[in-house]
Amino acid sequence: MKLSKVKDGTYELDLRSYEGSHLYLYISNALDKLKPGEVLNLVYDDTYSKENLSLAYNSTEYEVLETTRKGATYTMSIRKK
Repeated sequence: MKLSKVKDGTYELDLRSYEGSHLYLYISNALDKLKPGEVLNLVYDDTYSKENLSLAYNSTEYEVLETTRKGATYTMSIRKK
């Protein structure tokens, strides 16, 4: 698991094979490093967390831009406000 810069203002965090509360800890740590307006592309495969992640990160601090699915892998784009 590593926070990678995709391009200016966009980062990716690959959390495939991580589940449950560990996801939230890693995501929160990554989002804390972003500046307002920057985007985190979160890649994960825990289907049970899909709805909970959308609810948790669509708030006054963050905005979920989109969630896509390719096979068993989800990608969620979250912008820090």
